Amino acid sequence: SSFVSQVNVLKQFISAIDSYLSPATSFIPHFVLGKPETGESTVTLVALRYSMCKGLNCMVTTLVGEKAAQFCGLHIHRLIPLPINTKMPVMKQVETTDRILYREPMRLTLLENLDVLVIEEIGMLNSEQ
Repeated sequence: SSFVSQVNVLKQFISAIDSYLSPATSFIPHFVLGKPETGESTVTLVALRYSMCKGLNCMVTTLVGEKAAQFCGLHIHRLIPLPINTKMPVMKQVETTDRILYREPMRLTLLENLDVLVIEEIGMLNSEQ
């Protein structure tokens, strides 16, 4: 049943990428969810390969530095300068992040040019992030 589930998720991801490539679409959120050790990372890697074969710019990020390294990605705070102070109101966090990004044009350009952003272990982020 895990294999069938993985195949279905991969089909959904491929469909989302193909839809994104159509002229009428600009943003498609897509989530791969599953219990530990059920193959989400493997499905994600296959989907990333498909995306790159379609010419899309892809990046993987996570809160776990070792996991980011496995995907040749970046720790989320190296990619997106999220404020550490989570008691700060959300809009203030957004403003702070924007201010930092505009002072770092290379990081901003990287983010602006991404077509596919994978956030591994997204459940580890709090709702404000």
